[in-house]
Amino acid sequence: MKKQIPSIKPTELLSGTSGWNDPDFKAYSLSTSDLISMKTKIVNFLSAGFACCLLSLSFAQGRTWTSADGAKTFDGELQSYDPETGAVGVTL
Repeated sequence: MKKQIPSIKPTELLSGTSGWNDPDFKAYSLSTSDLISMKTKIVNFLSAGFACCLLSLSFAQGRTWTSADGAKTFDGELQSYDPETGAVGVTL
């Protein structure tokens, strides 16, 4: 014979006469497919956040360069530098 779980009244929840102390209380459990679905959502969310961080870092590598006389500036990324000649290779 199956035991029927009695209904819980709001006053019983506040007074503590029901719930975990009740031997007939059944805790809600998640199925394996629910857990896999939640894990997939969390992994997708964290992956998207990581990708956004990487993209923001890739745009931050350029810098503003100034000509030798200081008259003009441009944005670019350093590619090479020759200390003997002072030549600088920059990608715009």
